[in-house]
This record gives sequence, structure tokens and C-alpha cells, in this order.
Amino acid sequence: MLTLAAFYYQPDLDVARAKWGVAEAGVITAGGRPNPSVGFTPQYNVNAAGGISPWILNFSLDIPLETAGKRGYRIARAEHISEAARLNIAGVAWQVRSRLRRDLPSAFTEQNGQNPCCKSNKGFKRRWLDCWNNGYPLERHHSLM
Repeated sequence: MLTLAAFYYQPDLDVARAKWGVAEAGVITAGGRPNPSVGFTPQYNVNAAGGISPWILNFSLDIPLETAGKRGYRIARAEHISEAARLNIAGVAWQVRSRLRRDLPSAFTEQNGQNPCCKSNKGFKRRWLDCWNNGYPLERHHSLM
């Protein structure tokens, strides 16, 4: 239960999830096709012959064509980045759990007499630390309840 609370309140996990969301958006962006463009550029010809308009009107239509599967490669790369970001969430969760496992026993051990919960119930602390060090889940160890 304490691990779930740590997962819920740990901001590192929120950051990892946000990075995964950005990577997922990158997959959508990578799947987009380039937009065509239309251009209009009027020009003035100073040497125009008499009776002919000196204005030249240029229209251009650019339609980009992607060849050699560039779009597919772009999508595949974005999907790999997204998968790496998703797996990073599991790594961050493991780091949170490891920090909790590392730091929690210090909350139950005496620290120069400063911790008031350590002065009572020494038997509970000993059984709890035995369970913790042996990797038994506390919920299943009935002698602690």
C-alpha cells in the first residue's frame, strides 16, 4: 500500500508519463503528410514594350512527394521513441520503489534518539525489519498484525 502511495504522489512518474505523452504525439505528427503550397509573385518589367502590361503574374503550386518510404521510416522512428518513453515509466517506477525500500527502514530505526516512534514496541520493529530484509510482504505476515 505504501508503494502505491509513493507511485501516486511521486512527481518523477508524472514527468515520465508526460514525456510518453509527448512521444505519442510525435507518432501522430510523424504520420502527417507534407502540405502543398501555392505561391503568387507579381513582378514588374521595366523594359516592357509599348502596349503590353509591364506586370508579370507568376503562380506556383508545389506538391511535395515523399519517396523511398521516408514517411514509414519517420513513423517507425517515432514509434520506437514512444516505446522507449513508455518503458522509461517502468524504470522510474522501479527507482521510486527502490528509494522507498532504501529509505523506509530508517524511519523505523533509531536515529540518535530523535525518532519518537522508535522508543516503544521494539519487538514490532525487530519483526518488521526481519520481514523487510527477507523480502516478505507485510500484509501476509500475520505475526506483525
